Amino acid sequence: MFWRVILVLVLSGLATGCHRAVPVQPFAESRTPPDLAARFFQPEGWAWGFVQVGSNPPQRYGVASTWRVPRATVIILPDTQDCAEAWFETATELTHRRYTVWILDRASECGSGRASAPVDRVDVTSFAPDIAAVKALLRVVIRPGGDKPVILIGQGQGAILALSAAEQGLRIDGLVLSSPSMQSPTEWRPWSRTTPDAFQSGKTHDPWRGHVTQSWMTANPDLRGAGPSSRWIRHATQFDQNTRTSAKGLGLATLILAPGPAGMKDLDLCGAIGTCSLVPLPGARSALSLEDDVWRGPWLDAIVRFIAVKADAARRVGPDRDAPATPSVPSPLSDDQRSKDTTSGSERNSDL
Repeated sequence: MFWRVILVLVLSGLATGCHRAVPVQPFAESRTPPDLAARFFQPEGWAWGFVQVGSNPPQRYGVASTWRVPRATVIILPDTQDCAEAWFETATELTHRRYTVWILDRASECGSGRASAPVDRVDVTSFAPDIAAVKALLRVVIRPGGDKPVILIGQGQGAILALSAAEQGLRIDGLVLSSPSMQSPTEWRPWSRTTPDAFQSGKTHDPWRGHVTQSWMTANPDLRGAGPSSRWIRHATQFDQNTRTSAKGLGLATLILAPGPAGMKDLDLCGAIGTCSLVPLPGARSALSLEDDVWRGPWLDAIVRFIAVKADAARRVGPDRDAPATPSVPSPLSDDQRSKDTTSGSERNSDL
């Protein structure tokens, strides 16, 4: 009887321990999936690193630059469940246009450290660590200076994070919000090879780009994520509301890219910011970075033009980050407004 009690206690301890705080170390150097096309491979010269603030788990970042003198620094904050690897194609295209590209994984996701199990569930008590990591990446790791503007790009939930960081004093020269009004993801279920990818979930028309994240997670178990906890969803909803309320009078040059016709949330947000341009992409779905070329091309064109305008202005007037911001991208866009040093989203620079 005594040993039976001991055995029950041990088994109970193991069962409850499955969901205790079990720190998981950050992960880098992911293995390239065998089913990916070369355009989705790691950019040339890509390097991984980690940034940690206080006792928060480390967050993974990656960086690639151009072999020529870079014209701007671009920081990308992906959507939740969207690892840095899913942005390799975009990072390569931006480095070809002479921009240094940094991508920061979200807290407790992808290659970042996890605070608790199960490791494929996104569960944070607040988004403060995400904001702190963005600030530390810019201030401690990137340390911008000279005449190169810093552009912050956020996709989906990452767009709201980018907006909040700007509201909290992150010193950047331009803000790009891609699909900032995406719906919250569905609640966590254990990851499996049959977990719907972005294409199957209706986030993109492109089956190849839509499967990229699932491919990386299949080949690299440490990257896997299958959705957020109910607590995360509650925090995300309140975080979104608070961030939009605080955007009034931000006065930072901002570009909003909206799938389909612009909705009231995007129009209201752009109006609140003031120095903002909104570019709708009719027919597109929410994962714009993974969309078919019909929509991804104009999406990338608009971003490249926005960055080019800021880079040109910085070369003319110097790094005066306190100068009043003005809208940098007219809407709607047309070919005759394209900067001379950029190409369309479906082309590469001819002088590479």
